[in-house]
Amino acid sequence: MTRWLVRLGLVVAAVGAIAAGLLLYGYHGFVRPGPLGAPTTVVVPRGHGVDGVARALETAGVIDDARVFIVGVALLGGRRPLKAGEYAFAAGISAADAMRLMQDGRTVVRRLTVPEGLTTAQVLTLVAATEALDPTTSPTAIRAPAWSNACAVP
Repeated sequence: MTRWLVRLGLVVAAVGAIAAGLLLYGYHGFVRPGPLGAPTTVVVPRGHGVDGVARALETAGVIDDARVFIVGVALLGGRRPLKAGEYAFAAGISAADAMRLMQDGRTVVRRLTVPEGLTTAQVLTLVAATEALDPTTSPTAIRAPAWSNACAVP
């Protein structure tokens, strides 16, 4: 009976040591600098969830392993959601810092000054000429596609 208990204790200790080692390895992978060599932007659409975000970041080269990111967000994310948007990631950003950036919603800010008195068609032309702005996905165009077509949105 005592041999059985000793063996059970050794098995439990071994499994515990392996689990602790895996957690430590995963934590190190989550907080260490990432593989990104140059700054890049990634668009995270609404409704992708943590799995979709992790795959997008892995594809863009922001993180090494989507699984480490998913587990890191689950364990260390504090139940704060990852927000959709366009994000600028610095070179070498860690998965943990990428998570915080998306939880805080610090998206890329695009600015466009529209002079007073312009017509809607002129404003849409300004939007079309501005880098990284797409008039076909503006809130007005989404709500009224026939209206945007009438204004000759490119």
